[in-house]
Amino acid sequence: TKERTIVNRTLLVAALAATTALAAPAYAVTTHSSLASWQSSVSSYSEDTSYGANFANISSLTLDGGASLNFSPAVNIRTIGSGWSTWSGGYTGQVLYTDGSSSLAGTFTSAVDSFGFFSEPNPFGIHNFTLTLSDGSSVNGSFDGSAGAGFLGWTGAGITGFTISSDVDFAIGDFFVGTSAIPEPATWLTMIAGFGLVGMAMRRRSTRPAIA
Repeated sequence: TKERTIVNRTLLVAALAATTALAAPAYAVTTHSSLASWQSSVSSYSEDTSYGANFANISSLTLDGGASLNFSPAVNIRTIGSGWSTWSGGYTGQVLYTDGSSSLAGTFTSAVDSFGFFSEPNPFGIHNFTLTLSDGSSVNGSFDGSAGAGFLGWTGAGITGFTISSDVDFAIGDFFVGTSAIPEPATWLTMIAGFGLVGMAMRRRSTRPAIA
């Protein structure tokens, strides 16, 4: 009947909306200048603090979370207390020094949804940093070269690379890679609306009066 056709089409459209929301949620990109803020936006993450032999120059790195990251220019591995004197928060792992360059580009071999790291200027004193992502969004921070490393990062889908720049040379280190981001509120609303349409259509179908 015509009514049954309409109900079936409504069910199909609603199911497709709910399935699309589940299969490909559009996580909006959000930048972070605080590790605590970043951690609250991911469901789980890995931390990478070791990058290779001290003082070695590298142009690529495979992170503990599995992501591969290429650098331009190449960076020099330093260990806190051996080649890089200070950092912050008691961190004693390794960092990657730009060795004179005031800008560093990082490119992932595949898009990374959630990533962050600490940065610190080489000279003592406070210097400004800017992290710019492949989608054009950016975040700023002012960090102290005397044990004052600060966090910069993002959560969200589709980021394939970034550039971090300052007015002086610097190091980055203590990498955090999120294994999955928490959906934005708009994504949850889309999913709920899709399931609601399915429920309404099914209720309408089940309460259709019987024909004598």
